[in-house]
Amino acid sequence: MANVSKYFIGNWKMFGIPSSFKILDRINHFFQKDKKNNKKYKVIMAPPFILLQDFSKRYKNKKIIISAQNCYHKDNFGAHTGNISPFMIKKMGIHYIIIGHSENRASGETDKIIEEKVSLALKNNFNIIFCIGENKKDKRNKKT
Repeated sequence: MANVSKYFIGNWKMFGIPSSFKILDRINHFFQKDKKNNKKYKVIMAPPFILLQDFSKRYKNKKIIISAQNCYHKDNFGAHTGNISPFMIKKMGIHYIIIGHSENRASGETDKIIEEKVSLALKNNFNIIFCIGENKKDKRNKKT
């Protein structure tokens, strides 16, 4: 039988300030104490971009894995104000990235853009966490 890990992934969306690391410290402390089970699951947290660099350094050798919430669909550098490329994220020491959020799709993110993000994330050797699901309105209306 294969050794299967369970993943607990927290996407902070637009939450968090630099002192929010205290929340992750508590989670990390609990995770480290759970020596019997902590090899059976992974804890991945995705804070906003402004916290990625600090959090990736702080949790580099800890049990919690830091993930990016998203990326831009162009790589390297360019005149794309406010956007962050997979290349830039990778240089911060991040190895996971979440792609395909329902709210981004609702705001106009197309399958083509998502395809480009996935392609660039793979090119940069990311582990992709791909969002599958519906927005809140569709869920309420049982359109899944």
